[in-house]
Amino acid sequence: MPKVGCRDIYALEYQIFNSAGYVWAIFYIFSVCVFMTHACLGWRKVTPVLGVPKLHIPKVEKIGYGIMIVIGLVYISFPLWCMFTKESIGKEFDLQEGARKAYGLGM
Repeated sequence: MPKVGCRDIYALEYQIFNSAGYVWAIFYIFSVCVFMTHACLGWRKVTPVLGVPKLHIPKVEKIGYGIMIVIGLVYISFPLWCMFTKESIGKEFDLQEGARKAYGLGM
């Protein structure tokens, strides 16, 4: 089966998160924090109506908060990675003309 090129989302995210003085990365991280806050506050309101026994509600809430925070941290990790590391040039240049041009590897 022949290989087929596709958009280099990895490179695109590096470009976006490192452009304009990290404005987009900071906005993205802020938005994820807003989502985590919204999810935690919503989880606190929904837990009592899920049918969980009353004595278990505090533990279920803590587990839910942990899940929301871990998911948020996963989403935050990539912009931070892009901001503090050098972009890797990848290995499939023969499939991606844009990458070859960007790194001066010829046609």
